[in-house]
Amino acid sequence: MTDTTSDFDGSTIALEAAEEPAWTAATWFAVLSMAATSFALVSAEFLPAGL
Repeated sequence: MTDTTSDFDGSTIALEAAEEPAWTAATWFAVLSMAATSFALVSAEFLPAGL
């Protein structure tokens, strides 16, 4: 069997992949979930238990 992985015929590969947005819906969900969790923990710590 001949290894042809190093053969180069001079052609180039066109990369036409669409660029993905930096902040996807999953990213927003994760950030908002962490913010809500932080708010809940801080509120439970500093607000009176009777409220």
